[in-house]
Amino acid sequence: MLAIYAPGTVYREFLWTTTPPKVKRYIILAENTDSILIALINSAININYLGTQELRNLQLKLSADGRSYLDHDSYLNCSQVYEITKVSLLTRLKADRNMYIGTMNRADLERATHLVVSAGTINAKIKRSYALVSVKIPESR
Repeated sequence: MLAIYAPGTVYREFLWTTTPPKVKRYIILAENTDSILIALINSAININYLGTQELRNLQLKLSADGRSYLDHDSYLNCSQVYEITKVSLLTRLKADRNMYIGTMNRADLERATHLVVSAGTINAKIKRSYALVSVKIPESR
């Protein structure tokens, strides 16, 4: 059975929230009790939107090779995340069972998570609510 809220799960659906509204692919990064945290996959880095080097550094390049959920090389935007309630995702999945298109491999998910944790563009409260916080390991004396 598909773990629909599992981190690394990749979905494709029409999103009205993008400009312009269109079919987008996204990856679940984390979940909490009620919601999931997602990041969008883009075909290219939009320099107009991602004008600073800091924002461009938060784009995870994903080669299409070995990633069945991609049709071409793409970028996971780790500078901005979105929350979706689990109820909302389940309702949408019931309406369109073809939304699920694959699972991100562990190494990619770890790199994406690291970028989100390090992103100064993402509110710390959101990171904490999904347990996406960096842990400082004390140096030995």
